[in-house]
Amino acid sequence: MTIYRITGFLAVFFLTTAALSGIVYRLFETHVDARGVLHEPFVLIPLGWLSLFLGLVLLLACVGDWLARRQRRRD
Repeated sequence: MTIYRITGFLAVFFLTTAALSGIVYRLFETHVDARGVLHEPFVLIPLGWLSLFLGLVLLLACVGDWLARRQRRRD
């Protein structure tokens, strides 16, 4: 398996994780209990943003590698 395929797979994985984090965060109900404690799945917010950032960086690396390979073939 080449680094190109691994990078593409990881990009899709992280972008999917980011989307799922956002969806799951919206599905869970946020509420304040009788003692005034907020209950929300806060960990999904930074996880989603981190996954989105990593997915986009890996996607850009994958596209950059693809463009470089394409340019080398033309030369």
